[in-house]
This record gives sequence, structure tokens and C-alpha cells, in this order.
Amino acid sequence: MSLFSRVYQRLLPRARAFFFWQSGSQLRQFFEGLAGLPTDARAFVDLVWGDTQPADTRELSEWEEQFALPASGLSEADRRTRLDAEWKAVGGQSPRYLQDILQANGFNVFVHEWWELPVIGGDPTPRDPRVYLSDSDGPALAVLCGEPEALCGEDGSATSPPIVAPVVCGQTTDPVGYVLVNKIRTSLTIASGCGDDNYECSDRGPTEDSVENFAFCGQPVSITVGTRQYEIPDDPDPWRHFLYWGAESFPDQAAVDGLRRDEFEDLLLKLNPGQQWLGILVDYTPT
Repeated sequence: MSLFSRVYQRLLPRARAFFFWQSGSQLRQFFEGLAGLPTDARAFVDLVWGDTQPADTRELSEWEEQFALPASGLSEADRRTRLDAEWKAVGGQSPRYLQDILQANGFNVFVHEWWELPVIGGDPTPRDPRVYLSDSDGPALAVLCGEPEALCGEDGSATSPPIVAPVVCGQTTDPVGYVLVNKIRTSLTIASGCGDDNYECSDRGPTEDSVENFAFCGQPVSITVGTRQYEIPDDPDPWRHFLYWGAESFPDQAAVDGLRRDEFEDLLLKLNPGQQWLGILVDYTPT
């Protein structure tokens, strides 16, 4: 006899007419049938409760949409781990809290403070971010693929010091870290204008000549889309407002999946205090 059948048994009057626990009786079959409805309701409620648990939810995609978690090529297990980390991000500003949340999201990075170690005396010396970071547009490449100095085995004698031989394609003299402040989208539209030497006055329409006119005054020629660039200040006072993210040992580079770069940067900007400029010491690896 099922649980809910026994519930009915206890609720019914103690009378011979309701003596239904005899095996095979039609009265027992009737109440066993009624017992299926609350059993189904309990199973449904149990499943709904499971949907509130990242490890068991049937609505993983819906929860990711709720928390604005992007598709980054993760396995289902990693997606559930990331959702669990997002659920636990209840707020906090301590370095340990920030580091734990980043690592729970699958980014093996560590936070480093703005001061030099070891601290001698009472007032710590701020790290010079220019030693470890380039401006927000990243380091400038000193040697590009296709240049003669970038050929395999070249000694780099034709390049400017301090490039070390042998020359490697993409080698740079700038720090490989970069500063992350905000991600403000920008666009620059270049339009043809009057007085441009490439244009001549004409009273013809766009299709009157055998070859159509190429452009008109004020017509957009190109649109360049990018982000606002931030330069590292030379004044030491703002250096106290830098927070560095990288490998466990400063200033080593941590490794982050290149497909998750935007997700990684957005999470840093979301969690870290707004007054901090972030020094990103990370190599984005191909998947």
C-alpha cells in the first residue's frame, strides 16, 4: 500500500464500509488510484525544487539568460559550476572574496595589491604600472610577420634594441599586460568633404555617366569601431588605485581561454570597486 493510500485509510471513518485494505478489493483499487494524484504533485514539486539548484536544474539555459552568462564553449558541467558561482556572488569587496568568485567562475587568476613587497616602514611604495602594463590598447608589436627581421634564424641586428636575438614574430619591447578601466564602445566615421583633391565639381546625377559616380560630398567612406583608450598616468599618486590580476606569483602571466575574454573582463569590471584601474597580466590562449 502506497503512502497516500495509507493517508486515505487514516482519514476515512472506522466503519466496515470503508474497510479497503484487503488486497485485491475494488475499494482498495479505487483509493490506490486516487493516491496517484498527490504522488504526481509531490514529484512535480520535487523537480521544481531541483530547478533552484545549479547542479540539478533542468532550465540551465534559462538561468544563464537570467544572469546574462554568455555561451563560451563550456561543457555542461562547467556551465553548472559557473552558474553556482554566480548564485553565490552575494556581494563583497575584500580581495579574497573577489579572487574566490573569479576562480569559482573557472578563471585561475589571483589578485595582487598596488604596493611593492616587502613593505618597509609604515608607508608602502606603490608599484609603477608602466613597468608591467601597456595602455588599454595593448602593447605595440616591434616585429611583424613578413618583415625581413622576423625570418627564422635572423639575429635581429636590423631592429632597434633592446630586442633580443633571435627575433620572434610579434615580439615587443612593451609590457604584455594591459590596463582595464571600462569598455566604452566608440565609432569614427570618415566622410568625403568639399575641397578634397580626389573630387571634382559635377552637375551630373549619380547615373548619368557611363560609369557611375563613386562618391558624393558628405558620403561616409569608412567607419572604424573600437573602444575608448586609457593611458597609464605618469603621476605616482593614482598608482595606489591599481589592482592587478594575474598568476599566483606577481607579475607572472595567468592563462585564460581566449573565447572567454569578454566574459572575463566583464566579470572583473562588475565585481571590482569602480575606482580601481585593473592591471591585467593574462595570456589569452586559443581553444
